Amino acid sequence: MKNKFILSTILVFTLFLTVTSKVVLSKSGCCSWHGGVCGCDSSVGRQTCCDGTYSPSCTCAYNPPPVYIPPPPPTATPTPIALNIQSTAVFNNGTCTYDINASWDRPTIYDRFSVSAVKTDSTQCLNPGPNVDTTNTSGVFSTAGSGRYLINIKPGNSNNWDYYLSYCQEIIIPKIKPSVDLKVRTENGKTFIDYKTICATSLQADNGIGYIKEIGEGSIEVNSDENKIFQFTANSKDSESETKSITVASNKPTFPAVVEPSEIPEENNTNNLGSNITPAGVLLAGALIGGGYIYLKNKKT
Repeated sequence: MKNKFILSTILVFTLFLTVTSKVVLSKSGCCSWHGGVCGCDSSVGRQTCCDGTYSPSCTCAYNPPPVYIPPPPPTATPTPIALNIQSTAVFNNGTCTYDINASWDRPTIYDRFSVSAVKTDSTQCLNPGPNVDTTNTSGVFSTAGSGRYLINIKPGNSNNWDYYLSYCQEIIIPKIKPSVDLKVRTENGKTFIDYKTICATSLQADNGIGYIKEIGEGSIEVNSDENKIFQFTANSKDSESETKSITVASNKPTFPAVVEPSEIPEENNTNNLGSNITPAGVLLAGALIGGGYIYLKNKKT
């Protein structure tokens, strides 16, 4: 009987220790009172319980979201300098092109310039290139044809070029117009039209002359039985033209009117003819036919 009691006591004590141990483990485990562990929230590094709460004591892999670092503020754009670009176009009669004269101001911090004159429709200034073209504040761009040009100026110094690749100004050059001058000249019984053209790429005339090969300066022999107007037209490479006219008088030979002789009364022969009577006859001055003179024979008395 005593042994049975002791055995019963031992069993009860063992059972007590087992239950107590489970209670202690249940209280100290992850999510013990929250339905157990159901996952990990890496954004906070905590175990998530099955009831939607976080474990108060258990952690897990922690992967924090990236922190946004705003970019630094942009560098302030430099203020453009005032170059005050000026340009004019001067026509050159010798080349039939224009010379573009350009000038600009010199900023305090700059002592060299890269420059260009470009025929373009662009509304943006064009980079004239990396080379130093001048240390002066003026320049001439020669042999420019008609059209729209940009005068591009890039200032710099020994360290660097200006932030802006170029400053520019627009200039419009007009179309090139030709000119023609005419003059009538008579020499050795022949009639000529002397002509002179400037900036002409072609020259033509009417009245059967047509296109004239020798452009510039020359002469054309003309013949006409009556007064005639000749018209000359000069054209340029820009399809501009100038037309001039000149009148050429008739070069048909003319002869004076023939004087018909009349019967001269006998009694008046001496008085009317006077000293013009010669043994050979009477000379009628100015009556020219075929290069000879007309004579009247004296009547016999």
